[in-house]
Amino acid sequence: MNIEELNKDEFTEKINSIIPIPKKLYYRGDIENLKLPSIAIIGSRSCSEQGLRIARNMAKSLSKAGFCIISGMAKGIDGAAHSGCLQAGGRTIAVMRKRFWAHIPKRKPRIIS
Repeated sequence: MNIEELNKDEFTEKINSIIPIPKKLYYRGDIENLKLPSIAIIGSRSCSEQGLRIARNMAKSLSKAGFCIISGMAKGIDGAAHSGCLQAGGRTIAVMRKRFWAHIPKRKPRIIS
């Protein structure tokens, strides 16, 4: 896990628009993904199979179109979005409130790597 001290001037509007602006960003992977065109896909943890399929397919299509997929890593729609993105060979960002290692869902080891 990496920790980045945030300097308001060096990060994109995506981070600077968070109020209050966080002092640190905990991350794993390529921080440059924050600079890519992106779209968030979020939804229910208790969703239908149809909802999962739609989220997965939407993320695949958007990834192939060059978007980075942002979601919350929760089970349900969020997990399906990350999964669909990765199936398409795309880039994904998981947004969580706590440090990464304190919040890893045990059911998604492939997604988090």
